[in-house]
Amino acid sequence: MPPRKIHQKLKLARETLAEKRDFMATEISVDDVKKQLFEAIQQTHQLENLLAEKEIKYNALRAELQRSDDLVNKLREEVGLWKAKHKEIYHSLRMQRQATNRGLSKQGLLEAQIDILKEADAKLSAQLSQGSQDSKRAIDSLFKSE
Repeated sequence: MPPRKIHQKLKLARETLAEKRDFMATEISVDDVKKQLFEAIQQTHQLENLLAEKEIKYNALRAELQRSDDLVNKLREEVGLWKAKHKEIYHSLRMQRQATNRGLSKQGLLEAQIDILKEADAKLSAQLSQGSQDSKRAIDSLFKSE
């Protein structure tokens, strides 16, 4: 082989050797890779445990929310029933009040009529008494004149 080709091959071999050294220097060792893999697995387990805890809390909160929703719905139904009962009682009391007011008005009118009748009766009684006395005097005067 000519010396030039040998020199080129030697130069190429040196460059390849330098590249391999650089690669080996930058290459991560197998132990480092195992260590990183172990740490990643541990972190994955920690995250899985944390996720499981969060799911348990989430399910507990979800169940509490459902119970609260059920209670709210039950209370809404009860409020609706109480409102209907209140409306019914209010209507009943209003009707009773109107009936009472009509009765009191009628009672006042009847009492006024009774007072008028009593006055008329007193006047009539007075007139009858006066008429009776006048009749008695007239009869007495007729008996005396006879």
